[in-house]
Amino acid sequence: MTIKQSRSSSQDDPKAASQNPQDLKTYDLPPTDPFARRRSITQEQETPLSHLRKLAAMRIFVERWQKALDPSQWPEMIALLDKFSVFVRDYIKLLDQIPPSVASPRLIATTGLDQLYHEWSILSRASEQRLDAGNPKTDDALGKKLGTAQDRLTRYFDRWQGKGKSYLVPTVSDNHRRVVIYFDKVYAISRSVYAPEIPVISIPLTDYESDDRWQAMAHEAGHHFYWNALDLDATDRVHEDMRGLMAKALTHLIPKQEGFTGDYIRALERSLRRIMTWERWTEEVFADIAGTLLAGPTYVVSAQDLASEQVAVPADFALDDGEHPTAYLRPLICMETLRWMAQQTASSALGDLLTGPANIIGRLEARWAAFCSSDAGQQTHRFSETALSDLATDIGPVVRQLLEARIWPQRKRLMDLVDFFGRQGLSDEERAAIEAATSGQLPLTAASSKIPFEDFIQKEPEIPESLQGLWDYLQRKLETAHLEEQQLPVTSWHLLLALGLSEDHHHDIGHTYWDRHWFLGRLHKHDFQTGQIIYSE
Repeated sequence: MTIKQSRSSSQDDPKAASQNPQDLKTYDLPPTDPFARRRSITQEQETPLSHLRKLAAMRIFVERWQKALDPSQWPEMIALLDKFSVFVRDYIKLLDQIPPSVASPRLIATTGLDQLYHEWSILSRASEQRLDAGNPKTDDALGKKLGTAQDRLTRYFDRWQGKGKSYLVPTVSDNHRRVVIYFDKVYAISRSVYAPEIPVISIPLTDYESDDRWQAMAHEAGHHFYWNALDLDATDRVHEDMRGLMAKALTHLIPKQEGFTGDYIRALERSLRRIMTWERWTEEVFADIAGTLLAGPTYVVSAQDLASEQVAVPADFALDDGEHPTAYLRPLICMETLRWMAQQTASSALGDLLTGPANIIGRLEARWAAFCSSDAGQQTHRFSETALSDLATDIGPVVRQLLEARIWPQRKRLMDLVDFFGRQGLSDEERAAIEAATSGQLPLTAASSKIPFEDFIQKEPEIPESLQGLWDYLQRKLETAHLEEQQLPVTSWHLLLALGLSEDHHHDIGHTYWDRHWFLGRLHKHDFQTGQIIYSE
């Protein structure tokens, strides 16, 4: 594929590009401004030709993986690579048709091309791990783990029963469900535009050796159902209906009108903020419900473990990232779903295991209650201005609305679309997995008994030789920071653990055990309640 001369002639000449009025108009800067000149040159470097070179390079790597991977062992990976290759080829054709007046090269680079590069990076990690798994010079531990994880994820997707118009089922011609798994930083799912019917899910490296924690893959499968189980129009309708279900489940919170007094308006505002909180959490609540339906009690154990790791002090129970329910609430959502499953199952084996003599639900409830400090439920969720114990009372109505409302195509309910864990009975393997996950389960360490972070760091670390140069540099930065003496140890640790020389940084503004973060000379402090920067230099 070649670029038409009429499109590239002015961009092949840096001088012509820098004097292009359209380029300068984009940034609203005069031609004499040095910044305009710099941005113009940068934009010139991102010509359509350079875009095509990047895309062509991606295809070269994809072709390498296609040839190197064994299609009999990794057919789903081959299918994914084939779809990406076709999509890139067609995207190249599309770029060749776009007039320069429609979109600047910079706009293209920061939208579609960046997204394709992100998708290519995922393919790279997944493919290279499979190539390494087939390396005869190493044992096949990685290959076995990928196979085990992929088999388990396939079983989760086999529980999905959506069929007919509007439903997109992750299958190929042999009717075998195709899923791709790989190891990366976190549990995540890729929503690709080129193959939405092939779920691509990552397991964090921290859980590489801990397959008893892989139930979190079921949560990511829930995200796939949320976004990719239906065609685009049907997906929009279901999402809108789900947000409506949140409001419907919590309409009892709206105070009865007694005149528009100040007290009534304030009460109404609090109720609306509470409902809006659950609306913001809709997708993650759905994914936790789906995870419990797909993996059963072992998912609840995993959810408790993961939530407990987010809590260092009681206030952490109420931290909210705007998408996920708080650490206090997520295990409760899973347990409510498990109680619903015990009521709905036709299998006496599952019912007896959950609520009978084994009383799995009771044991899981006791485990979480023992972890939560006595004042955990009294922590206030900042946005809704509601105590966590009160938000917990919303869980029952919310979960049942999402499970039982007929909002899916063909008036289906979520409970109709998932042949949930244990619904038809339990295999010996499944029963053994539940017993292993819940019998003799170690109690979670109560947040109130955890040693405050600053108590660990009241002395300077012993610096290894390889880190000495970085440590000395950071200490020189601290000399200009004018910190109080008691702040030096924790600040030294923060700087060292950052391991970076960039002044840009990202951190949780709600972190509770220390609300000062000093990074490489750019000093600032966050207000504990609002997260706003209240001091900076």
